[in-house]
Amino acid sequence: MKVEKIIAFCYLVLGIAMGMVSNYFTKSSSIIAFLIPFGIYVVSLFFLFRFVKNKKKTWIFYNSFITFALIWLVVWILVFNL
Repeated sequence: MKVEKIIAFCYLVLGIAMGMVSNYFTKSSSIIAFLIPFGIYVVSLFFLFRFVKNKKKTWIFYNSFITFALIWLVVWILVFNL
């Protein structure tokens, strides 16, 4: 499996988990529901950048952010409405 597919799968799983966490924190504060997932995303990027070459850092940032943000938002909206 290519590195790009593994990274996309990891951010898919992270987006699903953070969507559920955001739903839990929506009841107390919606600002926390936004900050926690993106804080965890930034922390995960620091760990990821240690293993990636310099040329792919911008590619990984943009593609992982899009994957994470879309999955997180879809899961959060879905769980919130259930």
